[in-house]
Amino acid sequence: MKTKKIFLASSSELREDRREFESVVGRQNNDWVRQGVFLELVIWEDFFDGMSQTRLQDEYNKAVRESDIFVMLFSTKVGKYTEEEFETAFGQFKATNKPFIFTYFKDTQISVATAKESDLMSLWAFRKKLSLLGHFPSVYRDIGDLKYQFDQQLEKLVENGFIELMTRETKPDAAPQPAMPYLAYGSWTLRDAIDDMGLNWSNSVLKFSSQQPSPEGLVLRGTFTWRLHNELVGTEVVAGYYIAATRQITFEGDSVSNPERLAVGSYSAYLSADERELKSGRWGSSAQAFEAGSPGRWEASR
Repeated sequence: MKTKKIFLASSSELREDRREFESVVGRQNNDWVRQGVFLELVIWEDFFDGMSQTRLQDEYNKAVRESDIFVMLFSTKVGKYTEEEFETAFGQFKATNKPFIFTYFKDTQISVATAKESDLMSLWAFRKKLSLLGHFPSVYRDIGDLKYQFDQQLEKLVENGFIELMTRETKPDAAPQPAMPYLAYGSWTLRDAIDDMGLNWSNSVLKFSSQQPSPEGLVLRGTFTWRLHNELVGTEVVAGYYIAATRQITFEGDSVSNPERLAVGSYSAYLSADERELKSGRWGSSAQAFEAGSPGRWEASR
């Protein structure tokens, strides 16, 4: 039996959603246990709130780092501990390509008359942080909608081999490994590359100079040749990963040739099934950047 740990982070206002999510995972286990996979859900109620040599939040963060999947639910506010858990998960993912991070924003009506300013400010600040990181949450209306979206994500993880289900025709060690794409072949020309200020970076070129196998996919290095309104403005050295389970590419800039006009950034996109396009691309600022560039969206083809 293979176990995949899911850490669920949320604020107290979503207590009922958290309980329903636990039921969703339980129903999924009813199907998957017979196929050799158990989803272990880790929530803060499972921890003993007693005396510890460290603060209890450190125990939560340790569980985040040990998880395979990190799920965060938020709505009208984001507490400092929930945000700390997200930052722990994001830092661990950048270091080890795990856990996979899924954030879900519950879109509900807010009464301006009764809402706390501090709560709304925490929500806006967190959503801005996600945008700068190039990470955009999924929006859900109710628990049924959340269940559907999370089921879709689990199916993708199964399709791409991160979760391996046994069947009567296969043995536990017989699951084929997904073939790795050759991303370093050719150049990727950006299109629809517009940042939030309306600047057009289309016709810039991404070139992967090398790719090396890793446990989760590939380690990548390459360069962006940036064009602003089709005018050459400089190059950026980048490095990152291809995650085979989700077909996602994530990378960050190391340096730029023209710091007066360029800032190193963080980037993500999804490789198409025919391996000719990078879809749903996002970019945001990097922790290395003294002056963050404007977030934006992009796609590319070769």
